[in-house]
Amino acid sequence: MARCRRSCCRSCSAEKFRGTEVEELTTLLRKKVIWHQPGNMDNEDAREVLSTLQRLVVAIDQELGIADAEIGEFR
Repeated sequence: MARCRRSCCRSCSAEKFRGTEVEELTTLLRKKVIWHQPGNMDNEDAREVLSTLQRLVVAIDQELGIADAEIGEFR
């Protein structure tokens, strides 16, 4: 089966970030969301998920070559 060479499809994007911080943070985020158990720790879990999302956005920007990727506000 031939692989797509376009950057628009999901498999191409996954290949581009393989072995990078983006892949590590995506895996971490999946674990935090999928393994989440409702209960007393919801606020703490939500803060951790938001923090991971913020780190993921910066890592993606850096991988795409955006200068000063950490500049800005996350809300």
